[in-house]
Amino acid sequence: MTVPTHLSDVATAAMAHVIAEDAALTNAWELSLSALPKHASPPRMVWMPTTERLVEAQKRPGPHSVGTILAGFAVAIWGADIDATETLRTRLLRALLLTLGPEPFRGSCAGEWIRDVGATTLGAGYLLTGAYALDVPRAPTAPATVTTATFVIDTTRSTTGDGNVDAGEGT
Repeated sequence: MTVPTHLSDVATAAMAHVIAEDAALTNAWELSLSALPKHASPPRMVWMPTTERLVEAQKRPGPHSVGTILAGFAVAIWGADIDATETLRTRLLRALLLTLGPEPFRGSCAGEWIRDVGATTLGAGYLLTGAYALDVPRAPTAPATVTTATFVIDTTRSTTGDGNVDAGEGT
C-alpha cells in the first residue's frame, strides 16, 4: 500500500484482505460516524475516526514531511457469537499489519469487548482501536524566479579626478 492520506485508504485496503478470507463481509462494513447504531445482523464492521496526535516527521520515501499525525481509528466488530467475533478480530488485525506495516507507521492496537445490553442481543461486539501515520507534507512553494537587472552608473554628476577618495585627512 502507498502511504495513506485518509482513513478511507486504510479501511479499504485492510478490508480487501479481510474480504479475501471471508466474502460475507463484502457489503457488511462501512466507514462512518453515524453507522454504529444502524446494526443490521452480524457479521459487521464499522470504522470510525477517533483522536489524533502530532508527532515528529516519519522517514518515508517520497516528498519531505514537516510532521506526522498519528490518526486514531476504532473498528466496531460484530459477530454472531464470541467465537465468530474473535475470528473477525484476528482477520482484521492480520489485515492491519499487512496494510500499515510495522511501527512507527502504525500505532499500537487495543481492544475491548462491548458489554452494552442493546448491542449484544443479536451477537457479540468488540471495539478495536489503533492509529496510523499520516504525513503532513511541506507546503508547496512557488519556484524561485530570478530577474536579471542591468545597472548603469550615472556619471552626469561626477567630478573628474584620479579616482582616489580623499576624506580630508591630508593637508
